[in-house]
Amino acid sequence: VLDPALLPSKEDYLKLIQAEADGQNNIKPSIFSYFVGFDLAHQTTMSKLADFAEHRQLDLKVDVLHSGGRAACAVPPSAINPTPTQWLDAFRSATCVVTNSFHGVVFSIIFERPFLIVFRSDGKSSGNERMNDLLRSLDLERRGISQEAFEGNSSEEIQSLIESDIDWASVRMRLDKLRSTSEAFLDSALCSPAAG
Repeated sequence: VLDPALLPSKEDYLKLIQAEADGQNNIKPSIFSYFVGFDLAHQTTMSKLADFAEHRQLDLKVDVLHSGGRAACAVPPSAINPTPTQWLDAFRSATCVVTNSFHGVVFSIIFERPFLIVFRSDGKSSGNERMNDLLRSLDLERRGISQEAFEGNSSEEIQSLIESDIDWASVRMRLDKLRSTSEAFLDSALCSPAAG
């Protein structure tokens, strides 16, 4: 069964965004970066992202979560503190997304945004396998890089990784099939009589 965040369609999420946006559409092209488990060790990653954003002449929006909550001591100057709907809209409106989060990947896929995963290497990398499973199921295996490799790449190399082609029609087809299978399973499980 798919993660519940993948069950609603892009259109369902757009309705949520539109309901709160109320005609506010003054969004500049930007890179949206969503990192979980952020701490001072990620400063090089943030610096590399800032260099990449400057190279591409894009704004950089960063949302970071520390495992214990917002990492106030390590939050980069470009950090935002969005509401849930603003967070969704940051994915929708991004030129591209850089993340280490499963749900960062999910919403990049839902809103069909070029994305790059910077895999966690902090001992809390169990989410990496979950992301890899999703990528395999949608034929997107080449969308991830280790934190060390990301930090060692030039802006041009990062741009090449992010801008490598994604066949969104194929991704939509695979995702629709996975949704149908998941919905059928849930319908069956929820509608079957309780075992007595």
